[in-house]
Amino acid sequence: MPKDEVFWYLSDFATTVKYSTQISDTLLVDIMNSLHHRISRTVVGILAVLGLVLALLATPVAAAPTPGSAQPQAPSFAAQNGVDRQVLECYDLENWDLECTEAQLRQLIADAGTTPTRIVLGNGDVALNSTLVIPAGADIELVNHPEQGWGATDSNIIREDGFQGVMIRVEAGAKLTFDTHADGGMLTVNGRGDYVGGATHLIDVFGELTMNDGVVTGMRNSTQSYRGAITVLGEQAKFTLNGGEVTDNRRRTTNNSAQYGAGNIALSNGATMIMNGGKVTHGIARDNVAHNYGDTGGIGVFNGAHLEVNGGEISNNRGWAGGINVWNWEWDTDKLAANSEALRATVVINGGLIDSNRAIFGGGGVSIFGNAEVVMNGGTISNNQAPYGGGVNAMDLYVWGSTYNWGEYPGDGMKAGYTTQGWSEISPGGFTMNGGTITGNYAWNTGGGVNIVSNAVYLLGGDISNNSSDDQGGGVYVSSKSYTAQFANVVVENNSATHIGGGVWICPTGDLEIYVSEGGAIFNNTAQNFGDDIAHDNYGSAGAYTSYFAQSMLGAGVVAYYKDGNASGTDARFDPDNPGPEQVIQDVPVADQDPDKEYFTSFMNRGFYQVSTDPARDTARSFAQLRITDNTSRRGGGIGANGGITIGYDRAETELTVAKSWLDVNGNELTEGIPAEITVQVIGTAQPAGQDPATFNIAEPVTLNADNSWQHTFVDLPTTYHGATINYSIEEVPVDGYVSSAEITSEQYTDPAGDHTYWVYNVVLTNQEEATSLVVDKVWLDAEGMPLTEGLPESIELQLVRVDGQVQTPVGDPVTVTPDVDGNWNYTFTNLPKWDGDTAIMYSVVETEISGYTSTVSEPEPGDAGAQVTVTNTQVPDEPPTVLSERPEDPPASHPKTGVNVGPIAAVAAVLLAAGAFLIRRRYA
Repeated sequence: MPKDEVFWYLSDFATTVKYSTQISDTLLVDIMNSLHHRISRTVVGILAVLGLVLALLATPVAAAPTPGSAQPQAPSFAAQNGVDRQVLECYDLENWDLECTEAQLRQLIADAGTTPTRIVLGNGDVALNSTLVIPAGADIELVNHPEQGWGATDSNIIREDGFQGVMIRVEAGAKLTFDTHADGGMLTVNGRGDYVGGATHLIDVFGELTMNDGVVTGMRNSTQSYRGAITVLGEQAKFTLNGGEVTDNRRRTTNNSAQYGAGNIALSNGATMIMNGGKVTHGIARDNVAHNYGDTGGIGVFNGAHLEVNGGEISNNRGWAGGINVWNWEWDTDKLAANSEALRATVVINGGLIDSNRAIFGGGGVSIFGNAEVVMNGGTISNNQAPYGGGVNAMDLYVWGSTYNWGEYPGDGMKAGYTTQGWSEISPGGFTMNGGTITGNYAWNTGGGVNIVSNAVYLLGGDISNNSSDDQGGGVYVSSKSYTAQFANVVVENNSATHIGGGVWICPTGDLEIYVSEGGAIFNNTAQNFGDDIAHDNYGSAGAYTSYFAQSMLGAGVVAYYKDGNASGTDARFDPDNPGPEQVIQDVPVADQDPDKEYFTSFMNRGFYQVSTDPARDTARSFAQLRITDNTSRRGGGIGANGGITIGYDRAETELTVAKSWLDVNGNELTEGIPAEITVQVIGTAQPAGQDPATFNIAEPVTLNADNSWQHTFVDLPTTYHGATINYSIEEVPVDGYVSSAEITSEQYTDPAGDHTYWVYNVVLTNQEEATSLVVDKVWLDAEGMPLTEGLPESIELQLVRVDGQVQTPVGDPVTVTPDVDGNWNYTFTNLPKWDGDTAIMYSVVETEISGYTSTVSEPEPGDAGAQVTVTNTQVPDEPPTVLSERPEDPPASHPKTGVNVGPIAAVAAVLLAAGAFLIRRRYA
């Protein structure tokens, strides 16, 4: 009996022993683990005797399962996602044969036809002697053998000795899925390249391949161009990686014959790969010389192919390119121009991890070469290494650079007579970063995070942090004078240089332009020798290039630049206590220049230090969508350039003009008694998609006064905040005694340069005297203090007065007050100025004299609308008759007697007089 058959028979026997005895699973595992593919006859004999003894000693177990009975299966990944499949088993459990042979597998695939089918493989190896074909129309899922009593089992599809061809081919119109059994174990496709010499790659995909789980491994010494362990070819070809791992597949590494291929996965000729999960690891291409062009350890995206990375991990791959190589190098420029879109290789990175890969040429994480483009919206590129572009290397092949003198030599584009812009349209070598993180990468030459040899690199969002290079551009490097990189909404902060240019370094062939529109801010950087924030040196003696530095940074905060050392050491480093004249790097007409500042449009061998306020820096950080922080290099810790750096865009931005109006309480213009100045602040509000509304200060506060005619125009205000349009208003520092209001109008414009939309605002800010009022209540009383309603005058006159201590100053003309229909004499003085400076004004009234009445005015009492006083008019009593108060002279001593006795008459008169006096007193009491 062949040894292989002995193993399977013993497996069957051991299972029978388990079901018919009380032998433990552990003992059975120990027994089965002693078996292997090439077991000796002696061991077979011993195990057979041992099995017989165990069977004789065993006690029967009640209700033992029937061999060959149905095995319940939990749904696989694919089943859980809506695929309803028939299940076929590539083994005969009823006859205790757990082997799945190549012939059985081929027959089950043929039997499946076009019915979606899950094929459960046997325990052990399916050894292929020729290519296993999944024909057009088939929809096959392969899963490993389920767990048995002696532990989880793996199923392996392997290359048999002597078979060197492709192991599996998925035809156009066919679907193949790899998964693992719900009961455990693993499905592995193993090329056994270490044992099968001269073998080629493992899987060709012309239809659709999906990996939900499993392992594809074991390719060795592959040399074919545009091939990998898994090769996806053609516009109908698609590979979806949801789980599992493609790992430890290798290209030939002993000579230069292997080019334009990949260790693990190669996509070409319009093929597509979607990576939602899983791993692509430990792929190897030759990584000790730079002549194996295009050979990639991880994933090669060639010639019109497309890769979308949403999740998963691409790590520990190495080669000419490391993790991902995005490639199209068409030498025939006429053919390239005619078929540029169809030939372009593209990648979109939305998520996932690209980590710890290594390239010998460029792009340890991602290499972009020729007619290729990558858009990064998310994900992480970390801890990768390369001589150029530890994280990302982007090349468009317009010119070639020299490692030794940083010069340029004509490349494909320049030789063909293209302009840089024209070449970018057909061979962009493009990289657009909208989000995600590039961190911890290292380049032993230039561009620790990103190395740019292209005119189609746009760094617009995300984080480039903690990267390093030995020479230039710890975070980002732009290679030579033909190339310019575009940055927007960027903060360059906390970077360091061991020589010069902690934030930004530019060489003689480079230039730096910093604009306001979606611009940047460069601060808090350090350099050992000069130029903490920005530095230039004449390395190579090429001279100075024209530059432009806006005086407003991202978020419209005011920024100023000062000298910070130079190459010769004649300029001192920046001293905040003695900064020297401000440096203005703009073309400003002489008539408009400030004599206390220095103006120029180009500079050489200088360093600069940026000065701005903490609030302005905070605003810049809040506006920033791209952060270049904590990177290190010798020159240009954050950004280094032998080419051009453009931060922001040279275009019109929003303007806001504010004009101040002073009015009295009646709406008349005020020119006297107003404050000497006021301070206004521009306020912006915006609501980016998916975020809460944000309100923030824009630009610096401005003082309005008579010297500037109480008006100011804010220019270069940002139009958008994280993609959302900003709405503008003005906030004034409150002025006591005045009520502020704003009338805002705006108009939208389009800048012809770049079709950019912006706004022009006009704000009329009115300060009107804060008004108060005085309510006068009128009370009439008779002479006895009783309310009086009759015999009143038809009207009265009240004079409003301003009370200053004991001084009463009339305000305006007297007013006439008449009773209303209900007989009420109330009156309210309105629109009265409330304040004199910061002192509240007190008002009262004086009543014009009314005959027959006395008038009194109460002290003002505060009320809801102002103050209130009460004027009381009391009727004056009538004048009493005159009463003699002197005694009359004594009569003569004797009077002639006339015959009338006057004594009694005088007595009566005296009584009457006394009674009258009493009545008079009582009336006026």
